[in-house]
Amino acid sequence: MLCCGSLPVAAPLLGQPLDRFVHQSWTLREGLPQSSIYALKQTRDGYLWIGTLQGLVRFDGKHFTLYESRSTPGLEGDRIVGLTETADGTLWIATQTHGLSRYRDGVFESYGIEDGLPSNAAGPAGSLTADEDGGLWAGMDRGLARFVPDRDGGRGRFVTVGATEGLPSGLVTATHVDEDGGLWAGTIRGLAYRTPGSSEWTVFGVEEGLPGGVVGSVLRRRDGTLWLGTDRGISRFDLEGSRFETYPVDGDVVFSLLEDRTGTLWAASPGAGLLRFDGSGFVRETSAVGEIGLAVVQLFEDREGHLWVGTNGNGLHRLRRSLFGSYAAEPDGRAGPMTHGTLESRSGDIWAATYEAGLIRIGRDGADRTFSVEAGLPSPTVWALAETADGTLWVGTEGGLARKDRGADTFRRVRVPAAPALDTRRVTAFAQDSNERLLVGTFLTHVARVIPSNEDVLDAELVLRPDGIPRGGGILSILLASDGSLWLGTQTAGIVRLDGRGSRFYATEAGRGSSAIRTLVERPDGSIWAGTYGSGLCALDRSRDRFRCASTDHGLPDNTVHAIVEDDRGFLWLSSNQGLFRLRTADVVAFFRGEAVSVRADVFTRADGLPSTEFNGGFQPTSWMTRDGRLLFPSTNGVAVVDPKRIDEVVGETPIMRIEALEADGDAVPLGVDVEVPAGSDRVVFDYTGIHFGNPDALRFDYRLEGHDPPGMWIEGGDDRVAVYTSLPPGPYTFRVRGALGSGEWEETSLAFSLPPLLHQARWFQALAALTLLGLVGFGAAAASRQRFRQELAKIESHRALEAERSRISRDMHDEVGASLTEITILSEIARRELSRPTQADERLDRIAATSRGLVESLGQIVWAINPKHDRLPALAAYLREHAARYLDVVDVETRLDFPTHVPDLRVSAEIRRNVFVVLKEALHNIAKHASASSVTVVLAVMDETLQLTIRDDGVGFSVGTPADPPSSGAPLHSGNGVGNMRRRAADIGGSLEVRSEIDVGTAIVLDAPLRRSVPTSS
Repeated sequence: MLCCGSLPVAAPLLGQPLDRFVHQSWTLREGLPQSSIYALKQTRDGYLWIGTLQGLVRFDGKHFTLYESRSTPGLEGDRIVGLTETADGTLWIATQTHGLSRYRDGVFESYGIEDGLPSNAAGPAGSLTADEDGGLWAGMDRGLARFVPDRDGGRGRFVTVGATEGLPSGLVTATHVDEDGGLWAGTIRGLAYRTPGSSEWTVFGVEEGLPGGVVGSVLRRRDGTLWLGTDRGISRFDLEGSRFETYPVDGDVVFSLLEDRTGTLWAASPGAGLLRFDGSGFVRETSAVGEIGLAVVQLFEDREGHLWVGTNGNGLHRLRRSLFGSYAAEPDGRAGPMTHGTLESRSGDIWAATYEAGLIRIGRDGADRTFSVEAGLPSPTVWALAETADGTLWVGTEGGLARKDRGADTFRRVRVPAAPALDTRRVTAFAQDSNERLLVGTFLTHVARVIPSNEDVLDAELVLRPDGIPRGGGILSILLASDGSLWLGTQTAGIVRLDGRGSRFYATEAGRGSSAIRTLVERPDGSIWAGTYGSGLCALDRSRDRFRCASTDHGLPDNTVHAIVEDDRGFLWLSSNQGLFRLRTADVVAFFRGEAVSVRADVFTRADGLPSTEFNGGFQPTSWMTRDGRLLFPSTNGVAVVDPKRIDEVVGETPIMRIEALEADGDAVPLGVDVEVPAGSDRVVFDYTGIHFGNPDALRFDYRLEGHDPPGMWIEGGDDRVAVYTSLPPGPYTFRVRGALGSGEWEETSLAFSLPPLLHQARWFQALAALTLLGLVGFGAAAASRQRFRQELAKIESHRALEAERSRISRDMHDEVGASLTEITILSEIARRELSRPTQADERLDRIAATSRGLVESLGQIVWAINPKHDRLPALAAYLREHAARYLDVVDVETRLDFPTHVPDLRVSAEIRRNVFVVLKEALHNIAKHASASSVTVVLAVMDETLQLTIRDDGVGFSVGTPADPPSSGAPLHSGNGVGNMRRRAADIGGSLEVRSEIDVGTAIVLDAPLRRSVPTSS
């Protein structure tokens, strides 16, 4: 965010915030689908609708929701160039090439030529205008059309008015309806107007004084004047005299004119940027033009008063009028003078103490002047300020004490012999007692009571150099309480109280920096409140001599509090290192009394127009209330100025609460009058939001589910704006959600719904089940006996199945691993004996390596088969495909793998997975070794919970017979033990293996394996 512009600093001008804005932008990076914004409209439900060239977007201030033609029935085009809302709450959408659509009750409908539109192309500006009667006017590229609703509730139709009916051109670029019902139409050949109820048009063109032929926008201001955006500037039209007064504007056609709630006139120019009328002409709004750019095409003001700017290619922008003013600050956010204290003098001047930049005075005329050492100050670093009744300004600096007499332009250094440290050390705090004597505190822990006079050497009484406060402990705040006691806030020793009985020390609650007191104030009830560096805001219960502190654990946004001041509207203001906070004083008092467990705060930062987020304190005065009720706070960039009335008007708005969606087990539930969640739903999710564009990040949410949550209990909602409930019993419910902006009032919405019972949850079913249970009690003993028998039998069967699985794994290990290990052992022994013959030894070692690789592969296949992670059919299909591809890749054959793209997610036992894989492996091995094939095809299919695996080659083939049959003459032995082993594998899993082969044609092996059939155990 960027704080832009400048604000006059004189008090009378602070009420005019037009010249200062806070700017924020959104592009693709923040969630927009596209960066060209051609239409903007806020509907009555609070949402801001955004027309882009890649779809329609709904915005709640936090999240974007995209509607595209490919996924949104009834929205035909994605290039959105016009938006408006009619009186019945219907949102109309104009597209560049696909006619109009309307959005009503959550449903989109499209309208085109077949519905009476003169064309499917909206004009360049996508002009849509709703009239007072609830009708709609649409400017298209071949005429002007009016929507005629169907009296029976049907779709309705459009009636067209074109050039033949009196318009100067069929290409309509702008429409506007007066309060009295008169219709204005801008075209590429001039302006036309017709009175209510008439069909005759009065035309104004270049001949009548119109500066340009193209009228891109028409606006009737609240003062009755008519303004036109054209291709040759912006004109004010004198309706009585039919005269045009034109203001030149660089760039293209002005397609958007806007009068905001303050009466300021704005214009969007694609070539000149954002323009503002200053009374004599249109000037570029430089406060944000560097961020917005020049290609401005659309303007809109929402109900909160924010100015929205749509650009061609540079995203969406919002200009929010600053909530705050500033003194002695750099308006563009650069580091200005660091201020420590501030006050308003009796003459109305504002004084700001700075670090190394002297003392700044802002006069009532708005002019500022800086005083430093050349004006008599002992140091350019000023820590503390005070004014006595005679108008003398007292200044505490790094170099000692100085004074400026009323009417003087220079300062005089003052010496206090009784307290010499005041001459050379930091003067950090001031206070006045009832006798007009000045209490002066230093960073060296001295406090002196000075008798003011016009002399350069003053009489003084050293009040404090108390034992127990280390030298340099720092007096940062002096408070003279109503009972005459003196309270001191220190840098390292907490709070010190001085009275007639001596001194007493107080420490706030434990916490880092808890002994550093930045400011002290006395409340009307006599309690002492302290702003601390590390413990937040603390209050001393004087009856118990105990502190209670509000910190970040209790809702305070920061644990550092530099200043405490209460306005005249019942709010407490705190400055900190993380912004400016506002809390309801009554809420804070309730917390300190133990009547509340937390506090709620409004947080203000540079995003709201503050000159800085980091404030300063620890010197007096840390804040000031002016005579007209404004509050002043020193910061790292000048002095922030707060008008509590304006803040209350803006921040007091409540969000518009919406429940956007309801989901049950991942499926959307339609929202309407009688909402019913499907019976048996386990997970119910509510999507909600609060619509507020000023500061959506400051929104807080609570929700509760009546019928489930305890009465009166609210659950704190998170930033994701979602509430989830699981395992709800059947019954009626009401979901309630409320939102508030900081300390503001709650706004609530609700949704009633019901969760019907499943059959077994219905009362009649439960009653019937109870009766049935009574009838079954007589059979209970016999059933229990039979159940015990079945359990024992199941244990036996489970043991047999486990033994069978162990036996299968043992057999695989013996067949696949044992033989390979034996071969490696024998080859290793032979290789050892043949070490003297390198050629023979190398051959043995090559065989050992090959056998080892085969062994590793076999072990991997066995581990894969028994791993429960692979007990799903998609995993088996992927493994078969991968093995076939890898195996055939090294064989010089053409390979075709035909596997389905979608495989049912069925469970497959380890026995079935292992045997199916071995069949594939054996078949591919036979093909590579015997078939002499040029192509191989592997096909996997799933039919009726049966896996069918087909391996086909175009090799030499063989004569199919029983395993005992000898092979046919001339055919290679291709069907011996390998085929028999595959048949046994198929039988083990309850399947079948078919072998089809023809000599010189090829062979096909087809395995059918049931996926859910019980697999017989085998030993």
